[in-house]
Amino acid sequence: MTSYGNANYPATLPILKVDNYENWCKQMKVLFRCQGLWDLVKDGVEALGENASEEEKKKYTESEKLSYKALFIIHQCVSPDNFEKVSDSESTNKIWKILEKSFGDTEKVKEVRLQTHKRTYELLQMEDSENISDFFTRVTKLVNQIKTYGETLTTRVVVSKILRSLTS
Repeated sequence: MTSYGNANYPATLPILKVDNYENWCKQMKVLFRCQGLWDLVKDGVEALGENASEEEKKKYTESEKLSYKALFIIHQCVSPDNFEKVSDSESTNKIWKILEKSFGDTEKVKEVRLQTHKRTYELLQMEDSENISDFFTRVTKLVNQIKTYGETLTTRVVVSKILRSLTS
């Protein structure tokens, strides 16, 4: 996480890494919405026509300024490796699509990640040196990851798993 002393941004910003795209994406959408930037990121800046009026030019200039604000936020919220994927683009919409294509929405990727998390859940055991609170947090995190990929585990199933997985 990156810390900023600026009142316009949260104290910590999420950093995109290989394994956290879904959560990063959710956090970034909230950040962009609270900054009034999500529509620009999602749709891009509308092109300026050749015979644009002064009002349209002013609106375009303001949109460009906001787009660079969103670009700055994205640059702060990607790891150095991921920055290389997007550093040549000045379009936040294009960058968002590049990251989505690289990390996101393909059904095969989602299915593989879901199966990986489910397998990890099945094999989950409390470590001898781990306290119950830490183990519970680890289970909750894994259950939330499984939920992110579209499968929900009931509270009863999770509690049962925790009880079976505790150390003596």
